[in-house]
Amino acid sequence: MKKILLSLLTLFPFALYAQKLDIGLHAGPTIHGPESWTVPLGMEYKFPIGYTAGVSTMLNLGKWQTGIVIDAISLPTMENYLNYVIDFNRPTVAFRAIGNRKLGGNSRYLYAGLTLGYITANLSMPSLDHYGKPLHYKDNADGTIVGLQAGYVWQLSDHLGVNMEVSPRRYQYWNRVTVPITIYTCPVTAGVRFRM
Repeated sequence: MKKILLSLLTLFPFALYAQKLDIGLHAGPTIHGPESWTVPLGMEYKFPIGYTAGVSTMLNLGKWQTGIVIDAISLPTMENYLNYVIDFNRPTVAFRAIGNRKLGGNSRYLYAGLTLGYITANLSMPSLDHYGKPLHYKDNADGTIVGLQAGYVWQLSDHLGVNMEVSPRRYQYWNRVTVPITIYTCPVTAGVRFRM
């Protein structure tokens, strides 16, 4: 009997911790723009709307939240009047750490906070060979994320909730051409949250 009680007492803090943990899935459209380069190439987006989809792990600490988010993001193809095209070949992957302040109760609340992270992409862009002939090559670009988020959570039951979020961000990439690419985006997502 003592062993059983000792086991329960040992597991009790982990049970309390688990009840504060939310696992979330989210998806929605992303609005891009304006674009910014260190050189005036006159780049414009071919299509300024993309998508964002991801998974999150959130730890609720009273009126505060902290967590990790992994997103798959479609970034726009850019082109200028010289037909200079930059194309992101696959969904960009973003790893973000977030911190939120909660406003409201436990079942329904607003939140707002900051996000910081790392982003990696694969892109195609034109260049010139040794003879001055144009060519396209593929390159990896890594960068940083800085942004905000604000949203609303409605807890439907003890273990299931829904949420909506708006999250304006700045992505800045570097590649072997050493030309920083800065893209401003604003995902608008809806999702579900599972409380453990």
